Amino acid sequence: MEMSTETFRRYLEEEACLEPEQIRAVMRDGPLVVVSAGAGTGKTLTLAWRFVRLVAVDRVPLERILTITFTEKAALEMRERIRRLMDEVREAVPDFSGLMEDSLSRLDEAYISTIHAFSMRVLRECGLSVDVDPGIRLITPPEENFFWQYLERSIDREETEHLAETLFGKWRDRARDVFSSNGGTGWN
Repeated sequence: MEMSTETFRRYLEEEACLEPEQIRAVMRDGPLVVVSAGAGTGKTLTLAWRFVRLVAVDRVPLERILTITFTEKAALEMRERIRRLMDEVREAVPDFSGLMEDSLSRLDEAYISTIHAFSMRVLRECGLSVDVDPGIRLITPPEENFFWQYLERSIDREETEHLAETLFGKWRDRARDVFSSNGGTGWN
């Protein structure tokens, strides 16, 4: 394992040309590393190298690495950056070639996503132990915009009973209570 660690560190220094702070973050031992820096300073690159290091050096299975971003665009960028780096390491470092080949073939199974998509995946994978509709999904941005417009129109027109009927259980009861006070609008 030590040989792999030194081989990987040397590659980062000589070929990847990372800054010393980036190399420290990539090579740091422990299950959690937080990288905090300004825009354009190489955070995504550092975290992508950290992912590759966990797979190549520590032999951590892809499904045991959680990579969370704020946006779908950032998650896609992170996944593609990791894919490029794994491919680069596969080509340049024979010691890691077979492992990178296998990991590249399964990279789409890795937990690289937004917090919302990760939560949805957990609900799908553990759905039998959680009381949720098995058809649950994230709504699209157009669906979200439609919802907020519908909500605003319903409240403006005081069509709150129909709005309350779209809710379930205690939320329906709470909405009815709120909307029935103060002349039907529920607002003071």
